[in-house]
Amino acid sequence: MTGLPVAAAGAIGLVAKATVVLSVALVLAWFARRGSARTLNLLWTTTFAVLLMLPVMSLLAPAWVLPILPARPDAIEHRLPDRAGTELSAAVDPVDPPIAGRQLHPVVTLPSGPEASSPRTDGSSPLTPAAGVFLIWALGCGTGLVSLGVAALRFRALARGATPIRDPDWTRSTDRLRQRARVRGDTPILSSARVFTPMTGGPLRPAILLPASAERWTPGRREMVVSHELVHVRRRDALWRLVAGAVVALYWFHPLTWLASRLAAAARERSCDEEVLALGVRPSAYARHLYSLARELAPGPAILALPVVQHPHLESRIMSILKSNRPRFSGIRTCAALAVVVVAGVGAACARPVPMDPPASPAPPAETVRPPESPADNLAPTATPAPEPVLLADRPPAEPPAVRPIAAAPSAPGALGRQEPECEPGRFTGIMKNPESTTVQMSADGMSLCMHTSGNVVMTGDGTAVASMDPGSRLVLASRAERLHRMAITSGPDGLEYEWSIDGRAQPLDDEARAWRDLMLTVLARTREAWEVRGQEASLRRQIGSSERHVASLRRQIGSLERHVASLLRQTGSYERHVAGLHRQIGSHERHVAGLQRQIGSHERQVESLRRQLASTDPRLASLERSMREIERRIERYDLAG
Repeated sequence: MTGLPVAAAGAIGLVAKATVVLSVALVLAWFARRGSARTLNLLWTTTFAVLLMLPVMSLLAPAWVLPILPARPDAIEHRLPDRAGTELSAAVDPVDPPIAGRQLHPVVTLPSGPEASSPRTDGSSPLTPAAGVFLIWALGCGTGLVSLGVAALRFRALARGATPIRDPDWTRSTDRLRQRARVRGDTPILSSARVFTPMTGGPLRPAILLPASAERWTPGRREMVVSHELVHVRRRDALWRLVAGAVVALYWFHPLTWLASRLAAAARERSCDEEVLALGVRPSAYARHLYSLARELAPGPAILALPVVQHPHLESRIMSILKSNRPRFSGIRTCAALAVVVVAGVGAACARPVPMDPPASPAPPAETVRPPESPADNLAPTATPAPEPVLLADRPPAEPPAVRPIAAAPSAPGALGRQEPECEPGRFTGIMKNPESTTVQMSADGMSLCMHTSGNVVMTGDGTAVASMDPGSRLVLASRAERLHRMAITSGPDGLEYEWSIDGRAQPLDDEARAWRDLMLTVLARTREAWEVRGQEASLRRQIGSSERHVASLRRQIGSLERHVASLLRQTGSYERHVAGLHRQIGSHERHVAGLQRQIGSHERQVESLRRQLASTDPRLASLERSMREIERRIERYDLAG
């Protein structure tokens, strides 16, 4: 698999790794949602940096093989040697060596499925659905990167067309705020009539752009805006905004990427607000200035910059600014969250998930055709020793023999229509099944045993003998110790047919062969039963472990409920004591009310006495009023005379 299919497979793996990192970051952000916004900002900054480096780390990091993918039942380790550019391969039967009077024929393996009906030109590969999805992703990624570059060029054009603010008050105020914000370097502060809201941009050379009306701002607004933008400059937020944009362009199809981008933008501004308030800006004035700037905000094209205010996050920012009890920043929790994100990213980059396949087994049946026998095939063999069995994987590449198409090959009686994968004792230990065959292999006392069945083979109840088999079915038994014994059982016109060989030499079916067959079937049947029992035992142990964990979970729940009941009992006792205290307070209030009533009676008597005194003073008041009127008339006459 080369070209687009390889790239598509890599892109699919990258999506899975990015999903792991984003999921971990979202979970951490949910736990930190009530904490400081600085923690959230650092969390999302680290997450986007890890996501941007994820493709490079996946290529350069050491592989961490994880056998976690499910095994495919129809592809259980059928490994064949590669033949470069060869569609037809000639092979000699690796198990059944030639016998007397018979010559080996080349077996032509024909491709099956869509490849057999649609020939391809060497070096070309079809456009698979995965490759099509990869092309769509590449187009979207390119579009996102181009739009990001256009937004950066727009900010650069605005900065080139702006003029520096040279007002002395602005210069003194900016220098003082730069020292308070711990900003190094001389960041230019520019103004332009094309700018409608204050913003900071420039990933490598930051610059602050202000609207043309900024020179008429009050000192309070000027201090608030410049402090906000200088915090962005000190933290290099414009550079991290570019990183976030590149990540969104790279993973544009992933919904978690867009969610993370929105959460990161909100956390970035809230974190900046926290640092501005820490510089001494009053929260109420800060919120009022933000609201005023938001009213002056006008729509425009996308610019790679950080505006001081944006409508989507304005309400939450103002509510966070006006909080009386703002959360404090925790360095330990922040470092722990960042470490979790980095570990998740490195682990995802190193992970190489592979299927949980068992060890290799013989290749599956392939559609083969043997050319018809010729008279030369029946010649007597020469007095040469029988060759050792040649494994397919050990045969060096050779030119395939000239064969005719399968449709032109004449049918010959007794010709084998397909070649079954035979036993190779010692390749693995265990049971492998696929829809067409079953292979059982084991080792005991230095001997490797193998049984391979294909088709419908019916065994007796105890599994120690063959009851029947359908035409075309096949049962192969093999053992390897000092010698290789092999027996192939097939269905013939007169019943079961046997092919018995020792070390590749055909032997007559005698009592020793029958005893070997019965012993092999008995041992393999008992072994298979033992393995099945062990499998059931392992399954039962897993169920027992699951039940024990469930019981432990229930016990923990019971303990939690008992603690909750004890807590409720303590609360009940506390409430009872509180009620008793309230009763005592009620009695005290009643006594206090009785005392107040006595005081009210005393005050009423005093008021009555005062009323009598007031009645006695009325004549005196009338006399004083007459005296005052007389004095007023004299004063008037004095004024007129003067």
